[in-house]
Amino acid sequence: SARGSAAASRALRRLRQVRQPGPRLTVDVDATVEATADAGGTLVPVFTRPLERSLDLALVVDGAPAMRVWDDTFDELTRLMAQTGAFRSVERWRLITDGTGTDGMVSLADASGKVQPTHRLIDPSGRRVVFIATSASAEAWYTPGPWEAVAAWAAAMPTALIQVLPRQYWAATALGEPYVTARAGRPAAPNAEYAWRLAWWADDPGGVPLPVVTLAPDALETWAQAAVNGTAWTLGVTATPPDPEYAPSAAADEDADVLVNDFLGRASPGAERLARILGTASTLSMPLIAVLQESLAPETGVLEVAEVLSSGLLEEDGRSGQARFRFRDDTRQRLRRGVTAFEEWDAYAAVSRYLESRHQLGGPLSALIPDPRSEE
Repeated sequence: SARGSAAASRALRRLRQVRQPGPRLTVDVDATVEATADAGGTLVPVFTRPLERSLDLALVVDGAPAMRVWDDTFDELTRLMAQTGAFRSVERWRLITDGTGTDGMVSLADASGKVQPTHRLIDPSGRRVVFIATSASAEAWYTPGPWEAVAAWAAAMPTALIQVLPRQYWAATALGEPYVTARAGRPAAPNAEYAWRLAWWADDPGGVPLPVVTLAPDALETWAQAAVNGTAWTLGVTATPPDPEYAPSAAADEDADVLVNDFLGRASPGAERLARILGTASTLSMPLIAVLQESLAPETGVLEVAEVLSSGLLEEDGRSGQARFRFRDDTRQRLRRGVTAFEEWDAYAAVSRYLESRHQLGGPLSALIPDPRSEE
């Protein structure tokens, strides 16, 4: 929400403390007066370089289809971060992943869509803060590519990962449970210089420490304290890829009952209701999800959509250029057990009204709700 984004940006104002002398010389009036008095009235000008903001911010948002539900949130957050007064500049980037190969090649796209190599972000002076926003649930995150890029950024600059999913989902993503705590030894030091401690239950995987935060203001405030003042310890992982055995493609072979039960065991009540409603459609697009959510689950928001899209119940439908999803085998039928005939009719009516209001069939809705009068 806009209110949450505003609170998150306020939590980062602590980074205003990171300053350095600017390029312009100005007269230090107080020092000049004192030096002139000491010289018996002879004017002795004293010059100084006023401190200025020294940090830039790069917000790198995962370009996976399931992350598109967060576009408005990060548009607003980018705007608000530019107003905090903590950064010289704020840039938004999209992380392009190709998880089809074993290398998981990655690149970046700037605001104009121009593709750049990931090392384009590296500032040798360390004066760029990098935030990577992701659910870490796409298959690419189980390959080395994204982690190699993140490790290179963290070695040179203060870097943190924003996990958009609630804490109960982390163990089921490529991040897993946080197993390190870390803090900087000097303001805005690169992660490679962090002091860090390993959880008692974890084996040391090596790699550079990587703080993991949420968009909650208290989480960002704790990270800011750790990164700027070293007065707090922030939770995280290391920038190393997880075991590919736990990738979504491996989960596809799991029994539908197991997948559904795992989701229901983690899901918020709103996400559970939304998943059952979305299960009335065989294929989902973002516009269709928006129509069904607004009409039948208006009490839910972007977080509940993110829970469903990252649940493991859906897989990408790559037959179209737009973001489309379909439920894995039999999971849709399991979810529909909790949907009444009235709700199926309501879903059908909601999409019909949407199409009628635009006087066309198709349009942005590339997947429709089956007519409840039909046998399928």
